[in-house]
Amino acid sequence: MPSREDLTPSLLTGDTIAGIPVITVTGTPHTMGKSIGQRLSARIRTLIQDRLALLRRLSPILDGSQDRQALRRDQELINERIGTCADRLATAAPPLWMECKGLLEACQLSVEELLIAAAFSDLLGLFETPVPAADSSVIILPRQATDHENSILCMTWMLPPDTVPHLVLLRRIPDHGPSTLTLTIAGLWPVAGISESGLAVASNELRVNNGCSGGIPTQFQIAGMLDAPSFDDACFRAKVSPRLGGRAFHLLHRHGGRQSIEGSGQRSVVLPDPQADIARIHTNHILDQDLQTDEAKPQDPTSRPRLGRLARLARQCCHCDPSQIDEMIGQDLSLHGDKAFFDVDDQWQQRIAAQIILDPAHRCLWIHRGPSPAPLEVAEL
Repeated sequence: MPSREDLTPSLLTGDTIAGIPVITVTGTPHTMGKSIGQRLSARIRTLIQDRLALLRRLSPILDGSQDRQALRRDQELINERIGTCADRLATAAPPLWMECKGLLEACQLSVEELLIAAAFSDLLGLFETPVPAADSSVIILPRQATDHENSILCMTWMLPPDTVPHLVLLRRIPDHGPSTLTLTIAGLWPVAGISESGLAVASNELRVNNGCSGGIPTQFQIAGMLDAPSFDDACFRAKVSPRLGGRAFHLLHRHGGRQSIEGSGQRSVVLPDPQADIARIHTNHILDQDLQTDEAKPQDPTSRPRLGRLARLARQCCHCDPSQIDEMIGQDLSLHGDKAFFDVDDQWQQRIAAQIILDPAHRCLWIHRGPSPAPLEVAEL
């Protein structure tokens, strides 16, 4: 088992980390967005086509047939449901909206086309597909559990194979504001990452029945949190609604402050945290009893058993290095295997794990993809 010293930090000078492409962009928000679009335009366009076809096939609201008139009707309905998202993005986080505009210009896309890829998890709920929230687990380990006495945030994300080639690590170095290093799909809004301001953020997708047309995409909120100048401001941004869908946001500060917030289309709940010296665990279902009325069906039947297993495993952590923590989480992955728990489309029948461990105090992340244990690779912000 490699020690912490064996995990030499990458300077992000190579093309890949853990087999995942690394893109570094600098400058103004518009310049960074344009650079992302120029580098990843083909990948983004392919992702949009694939996800539009999948959404049309899975949603009972959409026609899904291949003739041009049906495609036009479906696209009009999608645009109608997305509604005034662009106005909300511009109001919620103007710099990030400017970055989006640069990307749209470079890729020659409309905001509605972009959201099919960037807000796909929200659209799966908004269009009533029979797809549960994505299988993911988040653990916040207190300093007593780690080898360097700093709290860390761990996330395991089970992905369909067609999504894995689109994973991109994006490093943003803006002229103003904190630099960030995030795990994204095709360079779009992140699912997890770290910020120069000493913040780590990860998330669990939640499937809800009250997603709001024209609401804020939940992954855009993650980008906004990482762009925040302080922990308190990031927590405030997590609570902004209405949202296009549902998500649980997990924030960890380099000094150990942490907060988990569950959000549905119209409501936000800060989960109680009476014991900051024990691990916090969250999987892909709503924990708050009042908010559970907003949860859509079907639900992932592995989520609740996984929550209990991970809680038991986390209690065993004491002065563990990242490799040991990764091995612990790998025990859980081996328990529920690599088969999907629902049968709506062939591409979900096999899944691939992406494991990310975020250390906001040292401003670095460890990552691997594929079955655990796989070699961890580490990058510094």
